[in-house]
Amino acid sequence: MAVIRKSAALLLAALIVSGTASAYTYWVRYPNRTSPFTPIPRKYDLNSLWNNTVYYYISDATPTLAETDSKPGVISQIRAAARVWNDVGTSSLRIAFGGLYSEGVSSSTPAIEVAFSDDIPPGLIALTGVSEAVSPDTAGLATLVPISGARISLPRDLQDRPSFSEGFFQTMVHEFGHALGLQHTLTSSVMSTEITRGTSKAKPLAIDDIAGISGLYPTTAYLGSTGSITGRVAINGDGVNMASVVAISFSGLAISALTNPDGTYRIDGIPVGSGYMVYAHPLPPALSGESFPAAIEPALDTQGVPFTAGAPFYVQFYPATTNWAQATQFSITPGKVVDGVDFNVTRRTSPPSLHSVQTYNFPGQIAVKPPYLSRNTYRPFIVASGIGLSPSVGVGLLNSSEDIAPDGVKAYPYGSGYVQIDIQATTIFSAEGPRHLIFSRDNDLYILPAGFNLVQRTPPVISSITPSVDEDGRRMALVDGTNLGADTRIWFDGVEAAVIDSTGPLKVLVPPGAGLHSNVAAFNSDGQSSLFMQADQMPGYDYDPDGTPAAALSTGSLPAGTEALVQIDTSNMNLVRGVTKLGFGSPDVVVRRMWVVEASGGGATRILANVAVAPNAPAGAIPASIVTGLRVWEQPLAFQILPPDPRQLSLAIPSSDPVTPGSTVSLAVMNLSAAQAAAGVTAALNGTPIPVVTAFNGLVAVQIPADFPIGPAVLRIVAAGQPSLPYGVSIDPQPPVIAVVTNATTQTPVDALHPAKAGDVLTLTVSNLAGAKQSGDVTPDQIHLKFSGFDCTASNVEAIAATPGFWHVSFQVGSNVPAGSPVPLTITSPDGRTSLPVFLTIQAN
Repeated sequence: MAVIRKSAALLLAALIVSGTASAYTYWVRYPNRTSPFTPIPRKYDLNSLWNNTVYYYISDATPTLAETDSKPGVISQIRAAARVWNDVGTSSLRIAFGGLYSEGVSSSTPAIEVAFSDDIPPGLIALTGVSEAVSPDTAGLATLVPISGARISLPRDLQDRPSFSEGFFQTMVHEFGHALGLQHTLTSSVMSTEITRGTSKAKPLAIDDIAGISGLYPTTAYLGSTGSITGRVAINGDGVNMASVVAISFSGLAISALTNPDGTYRIDGIPVGSGYMVYAHPLPPALSGESFPAAIEPALDTQGVPFTAGAPFYVQFYPATTNWAQATQFSITPGKVVDGVDFNVTRRTSPPSLHSVQTYNFPGQIAVKPPYLSRNTYRPFIVASGIGLSPSVGVGLLNSSEDIAPDGVKAYPYGSGYVQIDIQATTIFSAEGPRHLIFSRDNDLYILPAGFNLVQRTPPVISSITPSVDEDGRRMALVDGTNLGADTRIWFDGVEAAVIDSTGPLKVLVPPGAGLHSNVAAFNSDGQSSLFMQADQMPGYDYDPDGTPAAALSTGSLPAGTEALVQIDTSNMNLVRGVTKLGFGSPDVVVRRMWVVEASGGGATRILANVAVAPNAPAGAIPASIVTGLRVWEQPLAFQILPPDPRQLSLAIPSSDPVTPGSTVSLAVMNLSAAQAAAGVTAALNGTPIPVVTAFNGLVAVQIPADFPIGPAVLRIVAAGQPSLPYGVSIDPQPPVIAVVTNATTQTPVDALHPAKAGDVLTLTVSNLAGAKQSGDVTPDQIHLKFSGFDCTASNVEAIAATPGFWHVSFQVGSNVPAGSPVPLTITSPDGRTSLPVFLTIQAN
């Protein structure tokens, strides 16, 4: 892997090439070259991002595509890949689609660009550049090196790597990981390169990926819900830099970290459980075209001088053994650290000669990587290749009750340089999950986490897709085949279709689209997909032509530093609430909130959106785009950023509290002077005057009428004759209110004198839980409880017959909730309204 570094006064860019080798960590700096070493990671500064969100933008250029591929299909797959990282609940960073962009548009806000380029060297899959907002010689670095932007470059010619393939999707997830601050990993995760990657499109992230992104951008509860292991790797007392240390379990988990220059390491984010072993191994040598061992860029000091990787050594399990069966097994508890897991390894005279092993199997005629073996397979073996791998190499499983077949390692008869590994018949019938492989030759030991997966069934196969229409006129499809079930997800290109009925052939709601061919795939929860059997002959759905999409913006320009409501009227777009996305071709113009408005006669053709322009946004024209399912509207130069206007008033609601009938709402008013406020301010909601409670320099508070209808509304103010830009406000139902919390175990209210403890069942008395209806069934799976940042599951939800409008909700206090000071408890209703927190004290058991 080649790493290209450019330096400028305020810019440092590294280009990361995907396609070879393996390994993972963050890009880090150290403030000094002597111990103790405190790594300072390169990451996005959440304080500089609105709502902790970094936006990504996809080039409006059209790449050269495979015959059955389409530009809407490519866009949908890129968006699905980004959503993988956005959906990591233990990370506080959010990733959102910002729109389609044109090359040459400048901006002042950190963002990710996805481009199609002719400049990618032949044979490479993708190229990601990450820019820093500091120079390499900046001293006194604090807690982070801020990322100022990233660019993912894909080949302009995608004919040999169609967007619906496993390879394209996993490459996109991998490249987004780089753009967010992750290097490579050696633990078979998506941040491994293609050689040792052990994930699939159906299960794109491994626990190492989740730990990586969550450690870089942790939520409040994350580290307290997982455990850590610390120690040191040394040769004759001297610390080994960039040794890889892995915590690995019989359950299939593997999570890693690299050592600091003094050999110290810390593995965070380890899931709670037992049976963890720890081993240390050196980085494999750089392969052809790579600049660093394992293609990992070493850490730098404040002068930009790298800390090179330490000497190679022999692999070792803790404590001081090459036999995993003699390794110490550790238990991980929430928020606790297992320390002192130290290694005194033996230096070797040359780099490892056994490494970079990749494995496959053939459930049909297509090579599948990683392998999935089921008890119904007629080929109970895997195929492997790698540096130093031959039939004479010893192969085993990291599990005392499972193994490969006797004499099960042999030359693969259908390919030179490959090895066939037969799996013992009893192993095939073991529990589902990843299995770790151990390769040995002389004194060399190589461990491949998740070398293959055991599953209960063979991959899903789609045999037919039958179009239909439901009683409401919505387009449906009946998807039939084998191994399709309640856990199966159906994608039309990169858009997941809602499954309406899974009792027979899957009945799905067809995503919006027109005049194109969509490639349809099935994904099961065990990690397998129909791509395993049908990647070369994808089943498809052909959309009928339905007119050319069109859209018109009510406002075609805004000054820098303002926010305003923009109305977009569309035709032939099939707008869907929660699916349709509006975007602009610059990270300086962001959609803060959007509403899809349904017409009285049914159907939706109008979008209302609060659009914010950054204060430092350069003036100029940018494109606008709307994406809904597989329908795409784009218009170049559709929106104009104007220079700042010091007289223009614009509104924003800085609080995240809901706006409800009868509530008082505080508005931040850009450019509102004290003199204007004193001269008098009026306000109107949907044209109806509403009371102004207070007006100060830059701040106005208004009263929402108690009988104002629920839904989006347009808010305006006028100050000293100067009108503001319109601003969209969502008038929401009252949120749930937690009135009382009772300890069902002790039958007493929970308070400072009567604290609860782990294992107690608490019962909440809640109003406004069911929203406007205040009646009907609310089931435990429809509500969301969060206690001290941890998700909790309701065990019972029951309407209180004697008190209409009130509910009892019960749940059990988990052992992960910290004891001591009061911690917050919230409840979220089925329609997404969240209560204000109540604070409860938990005592230690």
